[in-house]
Amino acid sequence: MGLATVYRHLRQLQQQGRVRCRHLPTGEALYAPVEQDRHHVTCVDCGQTRALHHCPIHDLEVSTDQQQDFQLLFHTLEFFGLCTACQAKQQGVNHSSDSPCQ
Repeated sequence: MGLATVYRHLRQLQQQGRVRCRHLPTGEALYAPVEQDRHHVTCVDCGQTRALHHCPIHDLEVSTDQQQDFQLLFHTLEFFGLCTACQAKQQGVNHSSDSPCQ
């Protein structure tokens, strides 16, 4: 099976609301079933990602008039920032012993 076929099928699953896709700052796409309601904090420098333990918007409801004829399938939530090691690197401090970026 070709890679184009795999991505075409993933896109179809996403359009059916069966999988969600998250894009990392590196351009990498990660797919997961929508039943796994996981959200992440991602470092924009090294790409380190940590899962949030709960969804802060899980109980949020979108009113019918805001949906405007959309059938909602899933939601995503991403936070982007700098991890401690990358902050230190940008400030010119070297913490190579505890840096996950190297």
